[in-house]
Amino acid sequence: MHFYVNDSNEFASLSKTTLIEELKFFKDTRRILKNKLNLYSKIAMYVVDKGKGKILHIKIK
Repeated sequence: MHFYVNDSNEFASLSKTTLIEELKFFKDTRRILKNKLNLYSKIAMYVVDKGKGKILHIKIK
C-alpha cells in the first residue's frame, strides 16, 4: 500500500501507532550501488531523498 503522509508524528498519533523510525527512501541503495548506477538514476534517487520520500517504521498498538 502506498500513500502520502505530511507529518509522520501526527500520522502516528492519529492512527494510534508508535513511530519507531523514519528513514530516507534511497539512502542505503545509493551508497551500495554508487558505482553501478547511471547519472540519471543517481540524480533521481538524490531528488527523492531530498524531497519527502521516506519509509516509516511503525508499531501497531
